[in-house]
Amino acid sequence: FGYPLLAREQLDKAKKLDPTAKPLLLEYIRLFTKSEAKLEETFPYVAALRDLYPNDYDSCLEIARFLFLTDQAPIPPIIQTKEDLKAALERLDAEMAVFRQLAKFVLNPEGDLPKVATGKPALPLAYLARCAKAKPGQGEVLYLAARDLDMRGGDFDRWSRTDENLKKPFDLAAQEVYGLVLPLYQAAAKTDDYNVSATTQIPDLLFRMHKYEQAYRAVAAAELVQPGDIGIAKTRLAIAEESKDFEQLNDALAMLDKLYGDITSRLDISAAKRIQDNGWDFNMWLAYQEIQTYRGDDRADVIHALIEKQPEFIELYYLDARHVLQLAPLEENPQRREHLFEVVLKALDKCASMGAYFADWYGLRAAALWELGRFEEAAKAYDRVSEMDKNDEEATRHAAAAREIAAGLYTAEDYEVYRQQLAYGDLRDKRKILRLVVTRAPKFFSAQPLLGKVSFMLGDWETAYGAYAAGHGLEPENLECLDGAARAAMRTSRLEASLKYFKTLNELEPDYQGCERWIGIIDWVAGGGDSRKTAFERWLESQSSSTAPTARVKLLEEAILLENDFAEVLVELAGIERVKRPRIAENYLNRALQTARDDETRAAAHRERGRLFLSQSKVSQAISEFDAAFALVKGDGT
Repeated sequence: FGYPLLAREQLDKAKKLDPTAKPLLLEYIRLFTKSEAKLEETFPYVAALRDLYPNDYDSCLEIARFLFLTDQAPIPPIIQTKEDLKAALERLDAEMAVFRQLAKFVLNPEGDLPKVATGKPALPLAYLARCAKAKPGQGEVLYLAARDLDMRGGDFDRWSRTDENLKKPFDLAAQEVYGLVLPLYQAAAKTDDYNVSATTQIPDLLFRMHKYEQAYRAVAAAELVQPGDIGIAKTRLAIAEESKDFEQLNDALAMLDKLYGDITSRLDISAAKRIQDNGWDFNMWLAYQEIQTYRGDDRADVIHALIEKQPEFIELYYLDARHVLQLAPLEENPQRREHLFEVVLKALDKCASMGAYFADWYGLRAAALWELGRFEEAAKAYDRVSEMDKNDEEATRHAAAAREIAAGLYTAEDYEVYRQQLAYGDLRDKRKILRLVVTRAPKFFSAQPLLGKVSFMLGDWETAYGAYAAGHGLEPENLECLDGAARAAMRTSRLEASLKYFKTLNELEPDYQGCERWIGIIDWVAGGGDSRKTAFERWLESQSSSTAPTARVKLLEEAILLENDFAEVLVELAGIERVKRPRIAENYLNRALQTARDDETRAAAHRERGRLFLSQSKVSQAISEFDAAFALVKGDGT
C-alpha cells in the first residue's frame, strides 16, 4: 500500500479472476480505507463482504473497522417542543438497549447472537459481536468495541451540556456507556497485542466516570507500560485538579515539565509552588489555569482581576507582560506601540524576583528593550538568558546582534531581514536580498557567510568569493569564511588566493574539512601549465550537482586528455567504466595508484579496484583492495 495505484491495479487484475474471493474483498476495503477513498466507491465491496461472508471473523472485523473509521459525527438532538424531547429520549432508550446487549455479548459471547447483530446492521458493535461469537476473547475485537462505545459515551456526555432538558438523561446514559466500556478495556489489556493501548485508555475513562482514586491508580499502571505519554500526564493533572490535591498537582506538573520542558510548564510549577507556600486556596490554581481559555482583551481583564485579588501572585505579572508583548507588534500607532513595550517592562519589574530562576523573565525583558531601541540593555538581558539556559543558542545570537546594532554595524531592520533568509525559500531571492543587506551594512558579519553559502549553492562563484572574502576580512580567524573563500577562489581561477586561504585554515585548524588534501591538489595544479589548470577547472565543473551525468563524463574525459596524470579524475572515470568496460577501468586505476599524491586518493583507487574485482567475483582480490584502502584512511567506513 506504499504504492496505492499499483496496489489498485493488482487488485483489479485479481478481480477479473475471482470477483468474490474473500481475500480480494478484504484487501480492497483495507486499501480504500487507508487511501481515504470515497464511501460510494468502497461500500459495494463492504456490502459484498457482508452478504457473502456474514459470520466470517476476518470479514466482520474489517467491516467493523470500516464503519468505525467512516462514521460521521452525530448531531445532538434539537429540542424545541415536548415532542422533540420525547422522540430524543425514546431514541436514547432504544440505542442504550442495543449498546447493553452488544457490549455484554462481545465481552462474554455465550448463547445465540443477539438479534440486533443479525441482518444488515450499520453499527460496528454488531459486527464485533459476530467476531466475538466466531473467536471469543480477541484483543482487537475487545479494544475496537471499547473505542467505539467510548466515543458514543463521549457524544452523550457532550450532548448533556447542550440543553438543560437533555442534561440528566444523557449524563446518566454517558455514565452507563462508560460502565460498559471499562470491562472491555480491562479485558483487552490482558491480551499481549492490546495491553499497552487498552491500559493507557483506562485512566481517562475512570476520570470521566468520576472515579478519581481508581483513575489515579490507573495512571500509575499506564505509566509503567507507556512512560512519557502526554495524554496520561494530562489525565494525572485533571485528577489532581478535580481532587484539589496539591501533592498530586506537584507530581502532575513535574511530569508535564519533564515531557514538555518549556516556558509554560516551568511557569506552572512556579505558580503552583507560590500558591502552596502562601497557603492560598486550591481554587486560586484553578483560576490561574482558566486564564489560558481567554483571548485578547478578555485575557488581560482576567489577569488584572486576579492581580487585584492577590497582588502577591507575581506569576500573574509575568503573564501580563507576556500577553502585552504579544499584542504590541500588532499595534499600528507608533506611540501606542512604544507605550505597550514600556508596559511590558513595568510588569516585569513587579515580578523581578522571578529573574533569579526563570530565564524567560530576561527573555521577555530583552525582547521589549530591543523593540524600544535600548540595544545595550537588551544584549545584557540576552546574556543572562544564555547563562541560565545553555541550550538557548538564539539568545546568544541576539545578544551579539544587539551589541553590533548598538555599535552601528547594521540596523535592527537589517538583522530581521537577515533572519528571514535563514528559513527555507527561493535561493535567488535570498541572494538578491542578502546583497542589499551587505551593501547597506558591509560590516554585518553574519550576513556575509550566509550570502556566500547561498551563492555557492547557486553556482555563483564570484559572489560567493566576494562574500566569504569580506567575511574573512571582518573575522580573519573564522573557519567557515576561510574555507568558503578558499573553495570559491579555486572555482574562479584564483589559485594563489585559494592556496593562501587553505594554508591559513590548516594552521588554525589542521585538516579542517580536508583542507590538507586541497593544499596538495592546488599546489600541484599551480605548478603545472595552462592545460593542467584547464583540466582542474573541468574536474571542478564535473563535481557540480547541476551537471548532468552525460556532461559530467564529457568533462572528466576532457580533463584526462588535458592532464594524463590527474589521479582524482582517473578514479572517477574508473567508477563510470567499471560495469561496461572493466579492462579500461582497471587501467585507469593502475595509473591512478601510480600518480596519486595523497593517501585519500590512493584509498579511493584501492576502494574502486575492490568494487571492480567484486563485480568480477574475484572476492579475495577485492578484500585485499578494501584492506589496503582501510589501511590508508582508517576513518572510511565504506
